[in-house]
Amino acid sequence: MPTEFDDMYEQLFGERCSKEGEAFERLAAVATAILFPGSDVSHDQRLRGQFSKSLYQVDVLRKVSGITVFGEAKDYTARGNSGGKVGRNDLQKLGGALPDVGADSGVFFSATDYTREARRYAHAAQDIVGQAIELMHARPSVETDMQGRVTKIVLTLTIMLADLNNATWKPVLAPAGEATLFTLLQASGDEELHFGTVMDSFFDANGVQKVTLAEVTANGYGGSPQDAEAYGCFWLPGCFIEVAGKFVEIRGLEYRVPFITEVKTLEIVSDHQPKILVKSDDGSVDRILTDRQLKQFEFGEDGAVRKRP
Repeated sequence: MPTEFDDMYEQLFGERCSKEGEAFERLAAVATAILFPGSDVSHDQRLRGQFSKSLYQVDVLRKVSGITVFGEAKDYTARGNSGGKVGRNDLQKLGGALPDVGADSGVFFSATDYTREARRYAHAAQDIVGQAIELMHARPSVETDMQGRVTKIVLTLTIMLADLNNATWKPVLAPAGEATLFTLLQASGDEELHFGTVMDSFFDANGVQKVTLAEVTANGYGGSPQDAEAYGCFWLPGCFIEVAGKFVEIRGLEYRVPFITEVKTLEIVSDHQPKILVKSDDGSVDRILTDRQLKQFEFGEDGAVRKRP
């Protein structure tokens, strides 16, 4: 009898599973690939028992770093509230298969709840068969599942822009540079001289360009959002500026650069539709899987779960 998972699988992957319970098995396999990235996950595999030589069908097989996890998935939702729980017999079947196939552990996915006896067996599986069994719940997500979860991210961005139109620049002269300027003053015979120069480049003593102003200021001016302006000095040893045909030595370039501060708010709201709640019985796993996450995967002909190209 079809269940809600059959309709969900068809909606997500565009095809309907013909075998009863297969849709839930496949969704459990995709959920495993999402929860354990980097693992090799596959659906509907066959493992030969080492002792019994029996052939076991594995709903969800996960392998990573030499570890094998045998997964069983059951959708008993069509049985109704009276008989829909996974019982101890289901867990015993999984427990008996684990040592026979050499699995390191087991996991059981259920679309319904577990009986008390089933939980007791799973909790004692390590002592009974030598391998642990983890109980997982997987059911369609409902609106109340989203309570307390992050569905929107608000970013407040403080953008600081240098107001270069109102910046001030002042070269810090070296003693030799001051002497050069006084030589010009003495040669003119005037009490005061005014010169204009374009300070977009800095030179060596022979007038060869060493660095441009754009290169000097390329890494910014410092400062923080609490500052109204940046104040400092770029250290420029061995650099000269050209004044009236003379190269005047400087030590650095002092500056004051005011900031234009803008505050912008960016809201990121998830438009992905919650589909499945996956939760472990001990609470260590509690994830909502969305349509976008699930649709990222497909099944190969060998049953391997892989990300779509």
